[in-house]
Amino acid sequence: MAFSTLTLARLFHGFNCRSSHSVFRLGLGSNPYSVMAFQLGVVLLAAVLFVPGLQIMFAAADLSLSQLTTILSAAFFQPL
Repeated sequence: MAFSTLTLARLFHGFNCRSSHSVFRLGLGSNPYSVMAFQLGVVLLAAVLFVPGLQIMFAAADLSLSQLTTILSAAFFQPL
């Protein structure tokens, strides 16, 4: 869970690093490359979490829905 939370938090943080202005002021779609990088990062994280061969390689355990919800909320609401 820690690996997933930190990985997802860094992906969210990438939107904040684009400018000194708020992500809400800039808009999420103002830089399509940031959006694509975020999407690719989420796909790769999901592969590590759900593809059996990658689960073994990264020693990732199966996660319940409540654990996934905790990861998402902890990563999104992380203080900067």
